[in-house]
Amino acid sequence: MGVLYALESIRTPVLDKIMLIISELGGEAPFLIIAIAVFWCIDKRKGYYLMTVGFFGMILNQFLKILCCVPRPWVKDPDFTIVEPARAGATGYSFPSGHTQNAVALYGGIARCTGSRLLRVVCIVLAVLIAFSRMYLGVHTPLDVGVSLVIATVLVLALYPLMEEVKRRPAVQTYVIAGMVVCSGAFLAYLYLRGDTGATAEDTANYVNAVENGWKFVGVSLALLAVNIVDRKTLRFETRAVWWAQLIKLVVGFGLLMAIRSGLKAPLIALLVFAALAISVHVTGFNLAIIAKRANQLTKILSQIFQPDPSFFSKVITPLLDTIKMSVMGSVIGCLLALPYAVAASANINRNKVFLSVLRFILNIIRTLPTLVIASICALVFGLGTFAGTIAIVVFTFGVVTKMLYESIETINMGAFEALESAGADKFRAFWSAVFPQVLPTYLSHCLYSFEMNVRAASILGYVGAGGLGILIDERIGWRDYNGLGTVLLTLFVAVLLIENLSQFLRSKLS
Repeated sequence: MGVLYALESIRTPVLDKIMLIISELGGEAPFLIIAIAVFWCIDKRKGYYLMTVGFFGMILNQFLKILCCVPRPWVKDPDFTIVEPARAGATGYSFPSGHTQNAVALYGGIARCTGSRLLRVVCIVLAVLIAFSRMYLGVHTPLDVGVSLVIATVLVLALYPLMEEVKRRPAVQTYVIAGMVVCSGAFLAYLYLRGDTGATAEDTANYVNAVENGWKFVGVSLALLAVNIVDRKTLRFETRAVWWAQLIKLVVGFGLLMAIRSGLKAPLIALLVFAALAISVHVTGFNLAIIAKRANQLTKILSQIFQPDPSFFSKVITPLLDTIKMSVMGSVIGCLLALPYAVAASANINRNKVFLSVLRFILNIIRTLPTLVIASICALVFGLGTFAGTIAIVVFTFGVVTKMLYESIETINMGAFEALESAGADKFRAFWSAVFPQVLPTYLSHCLYSFEMNVRAASILGYVGAGGLGILIDERIGWRDYNGLGTVLLTLFVAVLLIENLSQFLRSKLS
């Protein structure tokens, strides 16, 4: 703190204003403006170089800040005063200095790649002045500034060969920017996994600030990656142009970047979804041309489905009743079996970790098997018909309800249960008296919800010989009887709608 006190003693109002102006030249906005101007209007490779140095420096700077949690000088020493207008821009922890790192990344990067000796000297002097201004203003210590100088200088020198490599292999730049995306995502993931561990309101504010910066990093890196890919594959814009075209490029480029870096999660999520969709289209071979070509055929089929055959309704009643009976019986048995199993699989009741792991492993296997696969196995074992379908629904219901129920049991207050155990009651009596009344409404709600699902699931079990409406659906599709298929689907829709409304009404009474 001795250096800061010495600088405090030489402050004057005029010098304060000068240092405030110099300090702002190391801020985020000047860095982005100058780097984008170089990228759009002077040299793309040099623009990418400046952004790469600055971006990796910002991520490392924010990581060290949140890792070391070094407070600002006036926090460490309440007797020390800063130049008050500088306080608003001094967000986050003190170590290392972000302004210094931005300044060296930008002006040091320009000095490294320029051929002008005068410009090189001006840039180096400016970077040093910005570093000095941060100490003069009292917002950083010499250690904060010195470490930032070293980090940024190393990045400036180490990443310069990549710019030269881009001359021969333009794809290298894409890989570097993809690395930016990975690093920014890793930093954001680290913050969320770490959580807010601060003991003070200031620590919490610094954590929130770091998270906001993390989202900004993700936005900027994704935007830069998109620009790079589009430019390499399609755009290939030239940096030289008439003055008005240069101005338009600057305004549009800076506007887009600021919009994405704003920290809003919605645009970023939308961008990620779009990227995932593009990859999915490529992997699956999705083809809009085929859809357009077959659209006429689809329209014909749908027009027949929406014109159901009333005469076919009499043939639907019996399979529909079979479907409902399978659903009711399978739901009841599955839910009854789920109750004792869920109790045994609850960690707050069953303290035997080995037995608990075995139970949950078996449950995971049951839940992994699709209903159609279970029905196929049951049809082979028990023969074709509704009995096989009922067994399949029992297994499916058991897996779903057990999972939801034991998770509900693990969230309840176990005080009454433990009190009854201490009084000499066995686990069964303690559970029945203290726990079961608490989970009963939730349990019944899960059972009703599973019944809703089972009616829909049971309607397709006929595809594997398990009876119900699935047999009719398979037959009508096979015979190209889409009018009859429409009758089956309409009947199923009405039945499911009535059942779901009844179930929702009952569940509302339980809540």
